[in-house]
Amino acid sequence: MGRKLSSAIEMKGDTMPQEVTKGLLERIDAEFDAAKTAEDVRVVFKRHYSDLGWKRLCRLFVLQYGVDELWLAEEERGKKTASARGAKDVS
Repeated sequence: MGRKLSSAIEMKGDTMPQEVTKGLLERIDAEFDAAKTAEDVRVVFKRHYSDLGWKRLCRLFVLQYGVDELWLAEEERGKKTASARGAKDVS
């Protein structure tokens, strides 16, 4: 387990993943918009893969979901997670 963690930290440049915020989504969206070549897109994808994961990045770049749409999905996910935790606490 220690090897996987250290490898993940090395890949990210000794930093932990960022919290997903609307500002982060907007910044990544702007980076994708500014990308001119396939290599530029790969650089953006690799830079933010550990923060968002491939599904969110693909929704943002490939499927062209808007930042507001992704942020709404994040808020809904947060509500579901909080509800599920609350139900476990009651049991």
